[in-house]
Amino acid sequence: MKETGSRRKIVVFGDDSTKSSFDKLKEGKYEDRFLHNCIGRALDDIYGNPTCGIKLPRRLWPKSYLIKFSITNLWKYD
Repeated sequence: MKETGSRRKIVVFGDDSTKSSFDKLKEGKYEDRFLHNCIGRALDDIYGNPTCGIKLPRRLWPKSYLIKFSITNLWKYD
């Protein structure tokens, strides 16, 4: 987590197993490492500009996200 100015930006994985799988890619074969780098660049993009994706309408938000993460907005990054 990094803080810039008066606003706090956080980029997180949805759960520990996803984070663990991401970390394991770094130690895998060439394709795995390539995927790790691509995901890492996407995370950097999102951290640099949280609105770089497509804003999803509230009606499309999974109810589990509302409960688990108490989200107030949701964006999709391709």
